[in-house]
Amino acid sequence: MTVLIVTGAILAIVICFLFIPMPINIEYRTSLYRMENLLSVSVWGVKVYKSKEKPKKDAEPEDEGGFSRFMGQLSQLSDVYDNIKADITRILEYLKKKINCRLLFVRLDVGLSNAALTGIATGAAYGLIYGFASLIHNIVGIKKMDVEVNPDFNNSRADFNFNSIFSISPAHIIRVLWMVLAIKKNILI
Repeated sequence: MTVLIVTGAILAIVICFLFIPMPINIEYRTSLYRMENLLSVSVWGVKVYKSKEKPKKDAEPEDEGGFSRFMGQLSQLSDVYDNIKADITRILEYLKKKINCRLLFVRLDVGLSNAALTGIATGAAYGLIYGFASLIHNIVGIKKMDVEVNPDFNNSRADFNFNSIFSISPAHIIRVLWMVLAIKKNILI
């Protein structure tokens, strides 16, 4: 009898856990002049992914026929997308109702060699960042947003910091994974 009670209690806790919204924090930082990138993802405050990479200085030359091969692969991808377009739309509509954005923080420090160019770049950056934020707001909604675009008229720099917290319950993630597995039959490559 006690085994059934303990099993029932554990099952009830697991079911409750599946419907508690899970905060997913995504942070991305880059600096063009220092040539470094940092991507960090954490779930419930626990870091699940962290990368810090520096781009390679010596790029390998592109092999012959690389562009035509790329275009062939792109046309194959387009054919696959045409087959599963309705399924992808259904998944995105489902996610639109189940996910929300608790925080969207964007900080950009821009400095170019000329003060006029710095001012123009700052204005363009405001337009791009608010355009991106309005896209997210129209899709899932944003509860708190903080955007900082700072011109630096003294130094040449381009530092970008993006931090967001999206919230979705594990049950909805499982449902989306199930939907993705269901469209696998439509992919014929």
